[in-house]
Amino acid sequence: MAKRSTSVRRAMALIADIPLAGGITVEGAYHRIERVELYSPRSGGSMSVEVAAYKDAATRNADESSPVACITYAIPVPPTRDVNIMEYAYNELKQLSSYEGALDA
Repeated sequence: MAKRSTSVRRAMALIADIPLAGGITVEGAYHRIERVELYSPRSGGSMSVEVAAYKDAATRNADESSPVACITYAIPVPPTRDVNIMEYAYNELKQLSSYEGALDA
């Protein structure tokens, strides 16, 4: 299986609540894609998208900040190669129920 990894260099993110273990919810958390891996980058393949969630943008930008959660999602590969892969990944995340109502940051 062909695999390609891309690190995020652009300042894209989503603002959304994130439920944590123990019934705690971090409201307005800052979600940023940290890594994308393409598996079989042909139509019908899948992408693994690793998202790190931080308390907020200021926490994300602080020295030695740690995410409150890291989540990996599987999303479909874009139907064409003429797509900005990061914009596509963020748009696909916003289609998931866990990102319903998420705001662009």
